[in-house]
Amino acid sequence: PKPYHNFYHVLGFAYQDMGEFEKAIESYTKCLRLNPDNVFTYIGLVIVYGHMENEEKANQAKDELLRLNPNFTVNGFLETMPYKFESSRSFLRDGFQKAGLEIDG
Repeated sequence: PKPYHNFYHVLGFAYQDMGEFEKAIESYTKCLRLNPDNVFTYIGLVIVYGHMENEEKANQAKDELLRLNPNFTVNGFLETMPYKFESSRSFLRDGFQKAGLEIDG
């Protein structure tokens, strides 16, 4: 049986959180093969490519994210995610910013 796509998304997020960006990309890519419209996976790719300073890939992921969710905002995302530590939010915010997404508000 094929693994459920969210398994790969969660695995990618875990690798992202550990700074294992290449492994995160591999997992996120597997997720998108099973579910090409997974908004949260594109969010992860934007953050990872932002931290890697891969502008071309960050822009591709950002374009797909905004195609799927034209009303996406960084602050809106961060406000809805239950991150206990400010350092976690800062890591995500920095990835978005390095990928060229505006930090609103």
